[in-house]
Amino acid sequence: MRYLFPFLGFLWILLFLSRQTALAQEVYGTMDLFYQTIENKTEEKTERDWSFIQGYSLGFKNTVSPQMNYSIGVRANIDETNTKKTTTILPATQFNVTNDLFGGNLGYQVMERDPSDGPRFTSDSLNLNLNTKLENIPKIRLQYGQDRSYDHLEIHKIDNKNKRSFGGIQYRYHFLNMLYNYSQRETEDYVQDTVQQTEDHVGKLDFRKSLFEKKLFLNSGFAWNQGTTISKFKRDITIFEERYPYRGLYLYDTTPLFGVMNEMGSLIDGDYTTSTGINIGSTLSGGGTYHNMGVDLSSPQECEKIYLYTTSNYDPSLSNSYFTWAVYYSNNGTDWTLITNNANFDYDTLYYRFEIDFASQNARYFKAVNTSHDQRDIVGPVYITEIEVLGSEDRKAGEELKTINSGWEGNLNIIFRPIEKFSLGYNFSYDHTETDPGSIWNTEESHGANMSWKLHKYLSSSVQYQTRSDKKEGERSQTDNYSLQLNSSPMDTLGMSLSFNHSESEEEKTKTKTDSCLFHTAATLREGVDLSGNFHFTRSENATGTESTGKTIDLDLRTELTKKATFELGFDQSWQATENEGEATIKTESSNLSSTLNYSPSDILYLRGNIYFTDTEGEKDTSYGFNVSWLPTEKIQLNFDSRFDQNHEETNTYNLDSSWNISRYLIFRCGFNYSTTEGGGKDETKTLYARLSTRF
Repeated sequence: MRYLFPFLGFLWILLFLSRQTALAQEVYGTMDLFYQTIENKTEEKTERDWSFIQGYSLGFKNTVSPQMNYSIGVRANIDETNTKKTTTILPATQFNVTNDLFGGNLGYQVMERDPSDGPRFTSDSLNLNLNTKLENIPKIRLQYGQDRSYDHLEIHKIDNKNKRSFGGIQYRYHFLNMLYNYSQRETEDYVQDTVQQTEDHVGKLDFRKSLFEKKLFLNSGFAWNQGTTISKFKRDITIFEERYPYRGLYLYDTTPLFGVMNEMGSLIDGDYTTSTGINIGSTLSGGGTYHNMGVDLSSPQECEKIYLYTTSNYDPSLSNSYFTWAVYYSNNGTDWTLITNNANFDYDTLYYRFEIDFASQNARYFKAVNTSHDQRDIVGPVYITEIEVLGSEDRKAGEELKTINSGWEGNLNIIFRPIEKFSLGYNFSYDHTETDPGSIWNTEESHGANMSWKLHKYLSSSVQYQTRSDKKEGERSQTDNYSLQLNSSPMDTLGMSLSFNHSESEEEKTKTKTDSCLFHTAATLREGVDLSGNFHFTRSENATGTESTGKTIDLDLRTELTKKATFELGFDQSWQATENEGEATIKTESSNLSSTLNYSPSDILYLRGNIYFTDTEGEKDTSYGFNVSWLPTEKIQLNFDSRFDQNHEETNTYNLDSSWNISRYLIFRCGFNYSTTEGGGKDETKTLYARLSTRF
């Protein structure tokens, strides 16, 4: 709060001093208030939770000239629940300049967060950007930034300073595009007395050219990058260092002791804010348990800690006691050994991550599994964004560690079209990366050819071959794919396609062959009546003696009953058979039937109803819903939804939502949700919410 009043005073001083000199001035602000209360009632107990979120902003923008302006403002957010309260203040100012020669800006921002259950946290950021705009000469970009972050504990847990700089040049000459970027970053950690310096070089060259009256098109590119990181230690210290992740792994599996996990690159891509789609939040939001999240380290390493980063909406004071984490390790990626089924953990609200501890173990594969979670609606969705596995290392004063990451990649695309109805194509790509020390390397290579030919007025065809190989530290995998596709449109109201695919893959000495055939058709039977269908057949076999066969039928019908009513009908059925050598064949069958009726008797009233039937191996699921949307005036809208689901449980959900645009500056919204679930017992959930938003 200490930054709020000085910034407000500074804002009004600028407003007064610039009234006579500015071309245009603007004072703007917003207010957003959201209140929600949730009551969850079971046969054992009743829980009540509430949250009140307040957001305010006030700013001033002054246009000094057509080429120059500046702004100053402050934002305040107060997030309060029945268990905690967090206040965040964000003052900021920015100066912008632009003309025919260059453009740039200078900005400064402070963020201060004060949670009731933790230490106050402050960060400030200074950013400078400059870029040239002249044509026909190389374009230059320059950037500089400086950040400082620290908590207000007597003995700091977080206290660091970052400096970063960037310079780039780009030049396009006819069909050539050339680029070079250089960046430098220095991070000083005052808590651990360490300094980390990073330098990155990136160079690119692209070539695009069409020849012989655009009958031949060439596209080629080459890129090179090298990054060097040097870590310096000022005193003897034991630190936790991330083990370099070879692959990110994920699998939903209720039997974590056995099973090969699927590769998920988004778990280790360095993006700590974007969701991977793994939801460990409330049941109503789609969250659940037994999400197996892990890494392959490529070789056995000593580890004792896992960090799981989440989206920022998670409240540990509300939900930590509901979570249980199990940790496993493996050396072959198939058979897993339990380290602990109830790991000690904490949630860091500054970095938005679960910090899971376990007994030190030397292994190649590690994974964490959430065996329980907070199912209550108030939690909402909580998505995993990144995973890190760490081990402890003893470092000496004056010691330096140097890591070099380098790589280069190239690609080539050729398209030859001698006549309008015929074309040939070829593509090639190569990507190689290395990390030293450790001699960790990876090479990906791909090339293919394709041919397209319009055989007749109503018939066209295409043939394609693509091969891809992946080499990682002595391990090799390869996939070859062959495809043929025929397309026909004998009438304006009828279209059809038939495709055949054959693929052969080899990974870790395991060969798999897959064949598939897909027929697709779409037809307009009459005006306002459309029918589409897919018929799909697949067959695969591998060297271990496993053979799988699948068949799928998918039909969709849409018809306009009247100008105000439409009806949609969908049906799909699939059959799957898996046969392992020496074992009985496993067969599964499932079908789905859905229908939707939309009716709009007037411009202010919309009705929608739908029914779904699902049958999977005799397990039947029925659900139906109804929706009404009504606009009694231009500024008021009412919505009502109801839904019924029946499988092993019965769930009823009713939702009423209303919004009122009181004026162009003021909007009010409120609603009520009621849901019941009956199975082994009866659960009831009531949610009431209201929101008021204004801007000027």
